[in-house]
Amino acid sequence: MEKDSRIRIVNDYAVEIENEDHTMMNPLRWCIGRNFSGDHVELVGYTIPHPSDNVARLSVQFSNENMQKPQNILDKIAQGLESMEAICSKLLIQIEGFESSSRK
Repeated sequence: MEKDSRIRIVNDYAVEIENEDHTMMNPLRWCIGRNFSGDHVELVGYTIPHPSDNVARLSVQFSNENMQKPQNILDKIAQGLESMEAICSKLLIQIEGFESSSRK
């Protein structure tokens, strides 16, 4: 991992992400928890320990204990972000379609 990375591995269950708040963390938690990528996540949650600390802690627990590795959590974060991007793209297409149909 790069020295200037905003993500720090805490342990086999959690990572800390700097400069993120509920706006990003809650949808990410939801996407990871929905298991869009097929891996079975038993538990996912996040905390923001204190508003003055600019860090959020994301915890992911897999149903298969052999999967419980930091790299798998990082992969799950990437998959969750890809799911968020797909959802936002679909929503944007629907909004643009609504806007164009309402102008007619």
